[in-house]
Amino acid sequence: DAVAGAGSASRGGAEGLPTGGAEGLRIAFATGSDRSLQAFKDALWAVDESAGLRYRDPADPQGRALDIALDPDPGPLRRELLAELGRCGPRTVTELRRFALTSTVYRAADATRALTGLLDAKAVARDPEHGRLGGDVLIRAVAGNSGSTA
Repeated sequence: DAVAGAGSASRGGAEGLPTGGAEGLRIAFATGSDRSLQAFKDALWAVDESAGLRYRDPADPQGRALDIALDPDPGPLRRELLAELGRCGPRTVTELRRFALTSTVYRAADATRALTGLLDAKAVARDPEHGRLGGDVLIRAVAGNSGSTA
């Protein structure tokens, strides 16, 4: 894969899936700047919802297609964040936002929304327990969580 071999610090991509059964198209972007990657992801999700296109996150092991929306379905990202916490242990919100940006089709802001849902579902816990969900807040998976939170 040319993008992975480019050696850039940040890369992103998705598979564009046209409706009607046409073959999908792989979309890739590589940059040394997280800010540029964020702009790419913002443009990716700003595509007209009626364009007849859906995305599939190459990082999603279940390969579900996602409808294009300014606020995409957070379910797959919640599962990916839980899996990341299972692999790496507790992570800060900043680390999880960067994971979402650099390792999934999602944006950093989508990670914050997904984390809020996981906290509400008690699938993860935070330290400190109260206050703003800032970058230095530590998130950990709750023991026994299977990662199946939608």
